[in-house]
Amino acid sequence: MIRILFALLIFTYVGLGSLAVKAAPVHDFHKAVADAYGNYREARYYLRTGNAMVAALGLQDMNDKWQDIVNRFGKSPPDIYANDPTWESTLTDIAKRIQGGIAALDAGDTDTAKKQIEPVRAILSDLRARNGLFLFSDRIDRANAAMQAIWVFRRNPPDFSNPANINDLRRKTTLMAYWYERCRDTAPESIRNNPQFKRLIDQSLYSLGLMWDAIEEKNPKRVVNILRELISSDDLLYLQFG
Repeated sequence: MIRILFALLIFTYVGLGSLAVKAAPVHDFHKAVADAYGNYREARYYLRTGNAMVAALGLQDMNDKWQDIVNRFGKSPPDIYANDPTWESTLTDIAKRIQGGIAALDAGDTDTAKKQIEPVRAILSDLRARNGLFLFSDRIDRANAAMQAIWVFRRNPPDFSNPANINDLRRKTTLMAYWYERCRDTAPESIRNNPQFKRLIDQSLYSLGLMWDAIEEKNPKRVVNILRELISSDDLLYLQFG
């Protein structure tokens, strides 16, 4: 009996060890991508604000990190990605887009640089989605998408004589609050305890709460002012934690 128990313990230990070995590349891949993606977010931000020089530096840093990712994982995907037939081509496509953005900035063509790198965010999201993954970055993407959906009322203030228009505002307010709450509740501990993250989430949820007052008051000007506050926090949420 003792020998059997000992054998079972050894089997369990070896089995757990094998799982840890298999899981490690997935963790390492996501960590490497998150590191490179930080440079990507900065480059997108600075391209949007017209600071091409700083954007180029960010893309160059991303290029170096992404080449390491391609070299390390291109031919040997982590287990969860192993059956993805477009795995390697996806990684190399991103590499080409980064390099295309750098080349465009070297030529002084910021518009082409934007077009080159803009799809990278969606490409990475699609890569995870088709392999059954939904990470914290994807929740930030959903929160940002909800912000873009409600932002339509910034240029076209709600018509309080139109029930369908107001119901649309209510629906989009609810959806945005939902995704911000999901970001708050599912953030990794290192992010959850970050004071800036807490401040951005709390402020946005507070502003979304005020949106219901603005709807009750039938006050389109207040709706617009709330949206102006929300967009700034939403941009920072993506830039710092996306």
